[in-house]
Amino acid sequence: MAPMPVAAASKLYAKLVEVTGVTEKGEAALENLRKLDVQVIVDASARLINGGEQWMFVEDDEWFAEGTGKVTWDRIPELLGKCDIMHTLTPTTFTKAMTDTFGPEKASSILKAYNVTRTMDNNLFLTSAFRWIGDIIFDAPTHAFAIYLGTHTTKKVYRYIFDVRNPFPNHPLYQQAHHWVDIYFVFKAHQFRYPTENLKSISTKHAQLWIDFANGKAPWKEYRYSNGKEAVLMIADEREGWVERSVGKDEALNERSWDRAETLWEAWKEKNGNWFSPFKIEPLENAKTV
Repeated sequence: MAPMPVAAASKLYAKLVEVTGVTEKGEAALENLRKLDVQVIVDASARLINGGEQWMFVEDDEWFAEGTGKVTWDRIPELLGKCDIMHTLTPTTFTKAMTDTFGPEKASSILKAYNVTRTMDNNLFLTSAFRWIGDIIFDAPTHAFAIYLGTHTTKKVYRYIFDVRNPFPNHPLYQQAHHWVDIYFVFKAHQFRYPTENLKSISTKHAQLWIDFANGKAPWKEYRYSNGKEAVLMIADEREGWVERSVGKDEALNERSWDRAETLWEAWKEKNGNWFSPFKIEPLENAKTV
């Protein structure tokens, strides 16, 4: 997706002002919008969206790099290709950064977990590098949280993996199972756009499971870390819909594992008690990622 031009955003803003019944213009209109009950804004927004409008991020010269020019949909591949991360993070620089940060032994375990070697194909490396970024942001912290709850408290843990691909052809992540895609399915508002009945069923079941959980019911079998590869997860995928599956079976079927997350967490232990960002490594220090 590309940002909305300021002129287009201004027109949409003017429509919002009109729909809410505010008659003032400029800053006066903004001040009066802020005084409205939030439900008035929500209802007005719904009317605009139902009329075909869409709230999007807005083009801003202060946000994009100087000299970028117009950020239009057709330039997204070009601009992403210019991101410094594509050039500064290489198998060699990544290997050196891990060694400098964690020492040879811990670095070796991380490189092995992500199948990184100094001489590997760069396309394969970038796949591993983005997987490493995803693990840092999502999987390693949530996995550590699940382990802690299961080994240090009596709280019950229910884990699931949402592995359904984005069904919208005009979306940049079309046909990818990505962060946020589950939100499209847990709320049923988008069902009319799904191309198959199977996807609609997955969405309905998703909503039902969350409602059950919110009402104190067990949505599926409890996840017990101590059970190792026999621990049970709920998996949502397009082949079987929602199905309970052991960690070991899921790893065999989908070649994914939380072993990488545990490797990272183990490497990070020497940083315990201190502020620490895994992204603060030399290749990324001054790299622009947007």
